[in-house]
Amino acid sequence: MLLTDTKVRSEKAGTKTTTLNDGAGLQLEVKPTGSKLWRLRCTINGKRTRLSIGEYPAISLKSARTKRDSLIEQIANGIDPRIKEALVHIEKKKTFEEMVHLYLEHYKADRNEKYWEGVESLFRRDANPIIGKEPIDQIQAKQIIPIVQSVQNRGALESGKRLFTQIGKVFKFAVVYGECERNPCADIDRSMVLQKPTGRNYPTITDPKEIGKLMHAIDCYTGWIMVRLGLLFLAYSAIRPGNVRLAQWREIDWDNKLWVIPAEKMKMGKEHIVPLSKQLLDVLKQAKHYSKGGSYIFYSNRNPNSPMSDVTLGKALRTTIGYSNDCIVPHGFRAMFSTIAHEKSGFSSEVIEIQLAHKIGSKVAQAYNRAQYLEQRKELMGWWGEWLDEKVSHIHQ
Repeated sequence: MLLTDTKVRSEKAGTKTTTLNDGAGLQLEVKPTGSKLWRLRCTINGKRTRLSIGEYPAISLKSARTKRDSLIEQIANGIDPRIKEALVHIEKKKTFEEMVHLYLEHYKADRNEKYWEGVESLFRRDANPIIGKEPIDQIQAKQIIPIVQSVQNRGALESGKRLFTQIGKVFKFAVVYGECERNPCADIDRSMVLQKPTGRNYPTITDPKEIGKLMHAIDCYTGWIMVRLGLLFLAYSAIRPGNVRLAQWREIDWDNKLWVIPAEKMKMGKEHIVPLSKQLLDVLKQAKHYSKGGSYIFYSNRNPNSPMSDVTLGKALRTTIGYSNDCIVPHGFRAMFSTIAHEKSGFSSEVIEIQLAHKIGSKVAQAYNRAQYLEQRKELMGWWGEWLDEKVSHIHQ
């Protein structure tokens, strides 16, 4: 007697597994646990066996009969459904989203957690919704380009660049593990896809609470000591990263608490004096403790007689401390200082701009004496150091 939907639905579990027949080998197993499993009793290559069709109610009576008929047809044509199913499983390639997950799990230990949270967010927000469910080996270059461009079109140029790089790394990872044969990003000319930043508005942070978090993160940096000290010096001085990186001990006037940057090192071609606040002096004393006799204050970990490279500070911010280039770059500390000083310090714009070594006024006004507003700038740098320290102190409360 054939089964009915009512019979299948109402059948109760017993103390032992019971079997209900529907004809042509289709059976419903009712387990003591209450689960109901569809089976097909059949003969394959002369041997009696049973194939699993699925679980009720996910597989309805009608669906079970349809699948039974399909399996019987395959067997009649000399096809072993068990082998076919195994081959389909083997041949099925992982999706892009699955590959991203494996990639992140494999490399997460290489950098700090905050960095990978940022990378994962890029995939989750911008890539996975579009190509996440696509088999990794079916994705083409033409599908990747609009993803990257859409990110950059909203003004996140560095995020677009980083996403493009990370997508390429996922495909390289997939090639190594045999999930695809090539990296489609290799077919894309980066210069034709990635926009270049325009203007001189460097990404920065101006929210006082977030500035406190940033300074705390820098102070907790545990990598190369000169990187930590260099970043702190950059933040407390608001001087161009290149000047900080190339700073030399002979430029430090300890008695007068000044850093005198030679004209040949300055963008304006004029000697520049930087008052050394308590915080800057503390950084210099720490650097002196770790000095190995070289002329550069913030020297390379490879050669004590050479300055750190021009990418070291930015790379540390981005990869270890966890702040993307869309959030802040080394040059952004100057914009941070300028914004906060203009809004909260009470010092005149002239004092702040001269401290930043910016052009101000006419050519006559620009030819300022090297010590112009020096006393006011000493007070300004003292105020800035205390302001930053206060924001960090709030993080510990």
